[in-house]
Amino acid sequence: MHCNVREKQYLGVVKVYTKLEELNSLEHCILTIGSFDGLHIGHQALIKKVTELAKASQTDSAMLTFHPHPRTVLGRDGKLVELITTIKERVRRLEQLQLDHLAIIPFTRDLSEMQPLAYVEQYIVHAFKPKRVVIGFDHRFGYQRSGDASLLARLGRAYSFEVDVIDAQKVTELKISSSRIREALANGSISEANSLLGYAFELEGIVVHGEKRGRQLDYPTANLLLPDVRKLIPKPGVYWGISTVDNKEYCAMVNIGHRPTYDNGALKVEVHILDWQGDLYGSNLCVSFMERIRDEELFNNSDALKTQLQADEMLCRARYAQILGSSK
Repeated sequence: MHCNVREKQYLGVVKVYTKLEELNSLEHCILTIGSFDGLHIGHQALIKKVTELAKASQTDSAMLTFHPHPRTVLGRDGKLVELITTIKERVRRLEQLQLDHLAIIPFTRDLSEMQPLAYVEQYIVHAFKPKRVVIGFDHRFGYQRSGDASLLARLGRAYSFEVDVIDAQKVTELKISSSRIREALANGSISEANSLLGYAFELEGIVVHGEKRGRQLDYPTANLLLPDVRKLIPKPGVYWGISTVDNKEYCAMVNIGHRPTYDNGALKVEVHILDWQGDLYGSNLCVSFMERIRDEELFNNSDALKTQLQADEMLCRARYAQILGSSK
C-alpha cells in the first residue's frame, strides 16, 4: 500500500549501501552530500541537477547521506531529531527522483571531528572518485563545520572533481529548510509544510488493534504503529488526508491525540477511511496529510462526539471533492 497514487511512479530502483566498503567503483559519478530530511523542494532541485548532469555525462548519480541525523549525535541535550521522512520514505522518494546510488553511512562523533581534508579524502575521493559534486549553498563539513563550498571547490581542483553549488530555494519569499518544515508540522500547519515539501506529508505504519471505540460510533479506525520512534508526528488534532488501499485512493479522517473524551491516554494516530470496509490488521497503511481541520476536543458524551465526527466527515468529503475536481 503505497502513498500518493497521484504521483509519478519511479522508473528505477536506487541501489542502497550502508558501508563505504560496499561501494564498488562509482568513478566519475555525479555526487551530492547531505542529510536530506524531508526531501523538500530545495533538495529536489539539487537532486534534479545531479541526475541531469549524470545523464548528460552518461554516468551514474549518487548521494552520500548519514544516519542518525547529525544533530542527534552532536546535540547537547541528547534529544532525537524528529524526522520528516524515515530512511524508508527517503529511499522511495529518491527512486521517484531517479537517483542511481544511495550510501547511508553511520554518523558518529569521530566522523564529526574529522578535519575537512581528511573527510574529503575518505568520504568523497577514495569512496566515490566523483567527476562532480553538487551541494547546497549552506553545505558544511568537517570538524565544527569548518569546511564550506569554497574549501570544497579548492579541494576539488586538487583531486580532479568539479563542484556545483545550488542556491537557496524559496516559496513566497520563505527560505525552504527542513527545520522550517518541522516547525510547521509541530504547529499543525500542514498546508505550509506541504508547500515547502512539494508533496503531502505522510505517516506510515502497521495497523494494530485498539480499543475499538470508533467502531461503536460507526467510525472504525486503523490504529497506526509507527516503525521509527524518530518519525515526526504533527500537532494533535483532527486532519483530513488521503490513503491508498489495494491501489485505490480514499478520503481519510485522521485523529492524532489522547482521546480526552475517554481515557486521555498515550498519543495515538487513528485513521478512518471513508467508503472502505475490511480488515487491515497487520497491514502497512500510509496516510498523506492534507489539512488540519480542528483541535482534539473533550466532549460530554459519546453522542456529542459522534455528532462532531459526522460534521468532520462532511468537511473532509467536501475538501476531497475539491481535490478531485481540480485534478480533472
